[in-house]
Amino acid sequence: MRKVEKIGEYTRTTKPLISYKDTVADCFDLARLYWTDLLLFTHWGRPLKDLSIKEFYELIKSIRYVRDPEKKEHVSRPKILLENANTDFPFDCDDRSILSLSFFRLKNELFKNNFETRLVVTGRYERPRHIFVEFRDKDIIGSEWTPYDCTYPYNVFGKTLYIPQFRRVFYEKNHPKKS
Repeated sequence: MRKVEKIGEYTRTTKPLISYKDTVADCFDLARLYWTDLLLFTHWGRPLKDLSIKEFYELIKSIRYVRDPEKKEHVSRPKILLENANTDFPFDCDDRSILSLSFFRLKNELFKNNFETRLVVTGRYERPRHIFVEFRDKDIIGSEWTPYDCTYPYNVFGKTLYIPQFRRVFYEKNHPKKS
């Protein structure tokens, strides 16, 4: 991960916005390292681990969108994101991707599901502007990649926002854990 800023006992990365590939690596790292943060939270009295994929999607989608400061990329571990949800704390597409990756990892680790995830970076035009998760269930033969983009309140489960001119796909196996 890049430069780390201390917030109480937690940290988040904060760095100049240089390459979307750094953001992709940070998303994978933060989800891999801190997916258990989700075990600390509930939604309407239910532990997040007990939510369905669609219920978690709707929960994250309902959190207010707050863009990062100009020319800065802020990404945080799930605990920081959920503790600061619906405040002025940055909470954009990369943060939602971290939470989504963490949720799928939680389902795989605790319930022995077999979800495969990947990060998709897109742009309506020829530049990268957006990041979200796609998933598939490897236990279902012929399972297709399904968009899991819970960035905006008007997003629809399983659908993308637009047909992108820019699209790159990244897999966690190509982003080894940083020491």
